[in-house]
Amino acid sequence: MHGDFEDDEEIYMEVPKGFETFYAANIVLLILQALYGLKQVAIAFWRKLLQARFRRSKADRCIYFRCYLL
Repeated sequence: MHGDFEDDEEIYMEVPKGFETFYAANIVLLILQALYGLKQVAIAFWRKLLQARFRRSKADRCIYFRCYLL
C-alpha cells in the first residue's frame, strides 16, 4: 500500500537508470505517491492507516487492526 504526500509536499527524483533515453539531460521527475525506500513513506503509510480507521494493538504496538462487525 502506498501512502499519499501532504498537499504542500513536493519530492523530485533524478531520472532512473535505463530511462535516460526518454528524457532530456536536465530533467527531474515529480513523485506523486510515496514509494518504498523514501524517508517519507513511513509517515505517509501511517496516515493512510489512520484514515482507514485502523487501530493500534495494545499487546503489540507494531500491529494495527480493524474490526468488522457482521
